[in-house]
Amino acid sequence: MLTQNIEEIGNIEIAQIINYLKISGLNVGLILNFKHPKLEWQRIVL
Repeated sequence: MLTQNIEEIGNIEIAQIINYLKISGLNVGLILNFKHPKLEWQRIVL
C-alpha cells in the first residue's frame, strides 16, 4: 500500500501501480484518490 496526496489520477500513478502489480505477481490493483469530496478511483487489471 502506498499513500500519496495527488490532485488527480494520471499516467504516472497508473504506470506505478502496473509496476507494483508486476513485481508482486498480483493481477488487480486499485488507485483511490480521496482529495476531492467525491471519491475518484480506477481499477487496473493486468
